[in-house]
This record gives sequence, C-alpha cells and structure tokens, in this order.
Amino acid sequence: MRALGRPEHPIAAVHAMIGHGARFLVASALATDDEALIERGRAAFMAYYEAHPIDHTRPYPGVVEMLEALRDDGCALAVATNKPALMTRLVIERLGLDRAGIIASASADEVPRRKPDPAVLHLALARAGADAAIAYVGDMGVDVATARAAGVPAVAVAWGLAPKDARAAKADVWVERPSELLERVREWRKARP
Repeated sequence: MRALGRPEHPIAAVHAMIGHGARFLVASALATDDEALIERGRAAFMAYYEAHPIDHTRPYPGVVEMLEALRDDGCALAVATNKPALMTRLVIERLGLDRAGIIASASADEVPRRKPDPAVLHLALARAGADAAIAYVGDMGVDVATARAAGVPAVAVAWGLAPKDARAAKADVWVERPSELLERVREWRKARP
C-alpha cells in the first residue's frame, strides 16, 4: 500500500484478505477493480515478498516436531496452497520444513484453478508419490472446501490465520494441537487396509 501511496491496513484486516492468492489480497486491500492498479500492486507485493519470505513467519509451536514424527512414521507430506510456487518453495526451504518432512508442494499458479478446486491438492499428491490422501489439513474455510472437493477428510486446526472460519465450515475433524493431529493421522494409518 505504501508503494502505491495508499493508506495501510491494520494487520487484522489484512488477515481477512489472505487465503485466496496475491491478486485477491491486493485487489481487496486496494478496494478496486482497476486491473492496471491491481497488477502494479501485485508486482510490488511479490517483489517485497520474494525478498522477505519469512521475515515474520515461523512454524507454530509443535508443528515441526509433528512433521518430523509423521516423516519418521513414513508419511508422504505435501503442501497444497494458493501461494505462488516460488514463494511456497522459499518458505518451505528457509523454514527447514523440507528437512522436517515436507517432500512436495503444489501451488495455485501451477494449476488451472485455485482452491477450493482440488487440482492443486491432486498435483501435490502426485508430486509426493501418494495415490491418495489420508486428509487435507488447513486453517481456513477454503481448505475445508478443497478437501471436500477432493473427496478426502477435512481437518481444521486451531492455529493459523482463520481457524474460526475453518471450524465454521464444519470440517470432518477439529484438532487443538499438533500432537493431537499426529495421533489422529496415526490412527487413520492403522485403520487403512
């Protein structure tokens, strides 16, 4: 907003704009449908984000340990996101989530349609070498809708940007802590034929 000479938004307002991609975020922040202005804003946002992908990003407490335990259990862990592929890879690598167990990712700019269309989830599964997902885990309503569109269980987590939104979307499972998610996944894996 500053680069375009526009007023900045409070962080809480920005949180409500996140989850549907950079273009949506910028268009919402600018409150316009002027495509040229939106594109200038998106370009400024992406340039800044590429230079600062994890300045204010950290894994939630217990998440890295959960990923490592699932990795050690033999789970193929993948990320399916509306975030651009370059940014997804930078965040995963710079936070060390690839070392913690994330073996594949897929992003909205690699498929024809954004979440809640399940294409990005299917691509993530293919890249992970998985023939099916145990579940799709997220913190937003769009994640629950994506899981449903893909025909897999939707798990909503109590941490993240919009957990109330995810819970309101009536996910199949609600988990409060990463350790609870770990136990749930272990139960599902045991129950599989």
